[in-house]
Amino acid sequence: MKLLLIILLLSPFLAGAKEKPYNLKLKAGYTQTTGNTSTRTLSLGLNFSFKKDRYENLLSGNVLYGESRGKKNIERINLKNRTQVNKQSYFYFWDIRFHRDPFRLYEQRYATGPGIGKKWIDSDKLSFSTTFYIYYYYENLSKHEPSRRKYLMYNLEQEASYRVFDNLTLSENVSLSVSDRESGDYFVNANFKAINRLSKRISLEITYRISYQNKPIEASVKKTDTFLITSLVVSF
Repeated sequence: MKLLLIILLLSPFLAGAKEKPYNLKLKAGYTQTTGNTSTRTLSLGLNFSFKKDRYENLLSGNVLYGESRGKKNIERINLKNRTQVNKQSYFYFWDIRFHRDPFRLYEQRYATGPGIGKKWIDSDKLSFSTTFYIYYYYENLSKHEPSRRKYLMYNLEQEASYRVFDNLTLSENVSLSVSDRESGDYFVNANFKAINRLSKRISLEITYRISYQNKPIEASVKKTDTFLITSLVVSF
């Protein structure tokens, strides 16, 4: 929250720069979920990037929280910071991530590690890239023994976007993650997004997200969670 407040205070100055190296997007949305939670709630998100020459830092985060009759029915937090060096069509990076989802028994989930990616297509209309990265995970689990786990995760990710019209962009991101925790343990995450630019600073964003784990922590945890998010996005 402190970081978000700092960004908000700086945003008027950043927006006034002629060639600003910063880009900030704030999101507020309405979310419908299925899986380990089945509810409707508000969501908040941000994307903040800083770029200078070949170096780039990318910060993103989203929060889902809801209560019904005084009882929490969803809580999901994702934070990610990527420090990246771009060299022609390749980019090299180091990620730091935090995840919390007690409804899937993840009390806190920390990850960090290096990666490499390549931009196969990079134009104003069409982009396509692939990345490979390795994370070291440290987890605190809720209502489970043992309550802590450490392991490596190997990740392959593909991302593409297509500008259909000047004000409409479609994008998708799919990742496959395989851990060394036990044989056959893997995760699949997919995001499909449509962005309609309403003005220079305001956009409407519709996202459909699928999160799948083939071996949940316990049998009571469902394998698949889905999220349909309709957000209003303000750019600075």
